[in-house]
Amino acid sequence: MSSSTERLIAKEEKMLTSVAESVGSTLGSLAAKVNNAASAMMPKPATRRRTVKRARKTLRKAAKTAKRVTAKARTKSRSTVRATSRKAAATARKVKKTARKVGKATRRSLSR
Repeated sequence: MSSSTERLIAKEEKMLTSVAESVGSTLGSLAAKVNNAASAMMPKPATRRRTVKRARKTLRKAAKTAKRVTAKARTKSRSTVRATSRKAAATARKVKKTARKVGKATRRSLSR
């Protein structure tokens, strides 16, 4: 082979080596960025504990609210039943009173 061909081959080898080094360093930096991104996406243990604590607090608060609302509804239903029964009793008394008056008036008119 001639010396010009050898120089051309050496030049191409240097260029290929440079390209390979560049590709390798790019791949290495990409791999490092992927690792950093993965660790950044995962919450820290303190954050996880805080999230669990907040979720438990919210759950307790919801249970307490549900209990209060249920008790209030139960009380309201009792008071509604009481009010309805009082109204029914009052109506029954009025009907009884009216029936007594009508009966009394009828007996009077028959005795005269």
